[in-house]
Order: sequence, then C-alpha cells, then structure tokens
Amino acid sequence: MTKMTKRAAFLAAAVVAVSGMTSSVIAQNYGEPMYAKTYYSDATLSNQVGFKMDGCNNGRVSAGPLIGTSTPYFTEEYIGACRRGGLGGYD
Repeated sequence: MTKMTKRAAFLAAAVVAVSGMTSSVIAQNYGEPMYAKTYYSDATLSNQVGFKMDGCNNGRVSAGPLIGTSTPYFTEEYIGACRRGGLGGYD
C-alpha cells in the first residue's frame, strides 16, 4: 500500500468514526422526538374520536394512554424532544 493510499484509508476511517460519534452526541443533546396524535372518525378529519400523547422518562419516549378510539385517520404533531437527565425534557 502506498503512503497516499494509507493516508486516504486512515482519513476515511476517521470520518466514519467521527460521524458515528456526532450522531450519538446529537441524539443525547436533542433527544428523541415526541408526538401527539389526534384520531378522527373519517378522512375529513372533522370529528375527533381519540387522542394519544407520547411521554418521556429520562430520555426514553413511551406512548401515552389512548383516550377514546384509534383510527387510520389521524394527525400527528411534534410536541418536543425527550432528553436524558430529567423527567419530561420537552423543548
């Protein structure tokens, strides 16, 4: 292997290592996304029949209880990020 090929291989490995660490750091700092879902009776989205909101416990997102009925017709709204180090962790 030539000196230039070794250097290119080293740089490629370094880029892969740093990009993996960066995504891990970003996930820790910004947390996992949480959503609220509102369920409707049909595709017109005019009659609400259910609701569910994600919860957060020390960086872990969990689905909250369903209130009402779930259907294939829903809207989903981003409600914040769940981060480690505290309860809630909303934006």
